[in-house]
Order: sequence, then C-alpha cells, then structure tokens
Amino acid sequence: MSNYVKVVWRDISGVDSANNSSAWFTQEQLLKKGIELYNQEYFSVGEIVVETNEFIILAATTDNDKEEPLYSDLSMIPKAVIIRIEKL
Repeated sequence: MSNYVKVVWRDISGVDSANNSSAWFTQEQLLKKGIELYNQEYFSVGEIVVETNEFIILAATTDNDKEEPLYSDLSMIPKAVIIRIEKL
C-alpha cells in the first residue's frame, strides 16, 4: 500500500497585465483576473512526512530506510491553500 498522495492547491499570485503593458486596472478587470487566477489548480505528489494544524511537508523522495528514513525534494504547503488531498 502506497503512502503517496496528490496534493491539489492554489498558488498566491501577483496580478499583472499581458506583457506588463499596464499597471492600472479597473475593479471589473481585477475581478476577472482574480477569478482566472483563483481557478488555476496546481498539484504536488509525494509522502506527507510532517503535518501540523497550519501546514504539511511533502517529500517526493525517500531512501526507504525502515528505521530512520531520510527525505528529499521537500515542499511546505500551507493548509490554507490546499484544495484536497488524494491518496494514490
């Protein structure tokens, strides 16, 4: 049985225009851009090796040592941006 999961999350994004051609936006333009950015989903795959009330630490690589495993390729993901976690 695998301990690996797929974590689907949202990124915190800066708002800019195409080719940085404009620094000024109307409220309507910002709403449209915000919805577009909010609907983008990202994902990471690995094993959750640390979990707190605020965040998880995901490891994509382990040495599989049964006594005291070592982990690498790590990501700290705040729980506030996690959409869902799927078991693989």
